[in-house]
Amino acid sequence: AGICSAQAKFSIKANLAVPTASSTWKDVSSSLGTTYDESGKNSVGYNVGLSSKISLPGTSFFVMPEIYYTEFKNNFTESKTNTTLSANNKRVDVPVLVGMDLVGEYFGVYAGPVALFKLKNNKWYNDFEEFNTKKFALGYQLGAQLTIKNLIVSGRYEGAFNREERNFINQQTGQDIVYDNSPSLLFLGLGYQF
Repeated sequence: AGICSAQAKFSIKANLAVPTASSTWKDVSSSLGTTYDESGKNSVGYNVGLSSKISLPGTSFFVMPEIYYTEFKNNFTESKTNTTLSANNKRVDVPVLVGMDLVGEYFGVYAGPVALFKLKNNKWYNDFEEFNTKKFALGYQLGAQLTIKNLIVSGRYEGAFNREERNFINQQTGQDIVYDNSPSLLFLGLGYQF
């Protein structure tokens, strides 16, 4: 009977996705500063999706399953040859988050795993072809959200449980570049709760 009386609220959400080196304040503030200085050029992606917040009866805890379409790119420069490449990312994200309301239902924090399903990309970058890209990865997210009437303002960090290496080979010269493309993203967004 307790599960049946759980309250579910649904929302649509949209976020800016800013790649960052790690969850430390130094890296996050550096990434946000770079994004601001470059007006988002080559450093900001986005995601859009659906979210459900299921409040557990008699507690301040909730479960928040979500699904998003996410797109972003990582620009990187290989140090030995000074070659700059862009790793494009298109994927479907499925976070299952557990959280706690700290101030009524107005402010809450959450954390949990996220399944990342990679979609097929154009695998050519200038003269380089990409090989050996995994189709699935597992990461984690942690964040907070503020709800004012039907408007949701949120921020979250996404990290990876394991490394994701990408291999780029220049079809003209045979040059081989290996790049660690493990997700480290800061999501800042808005949502509307029904």
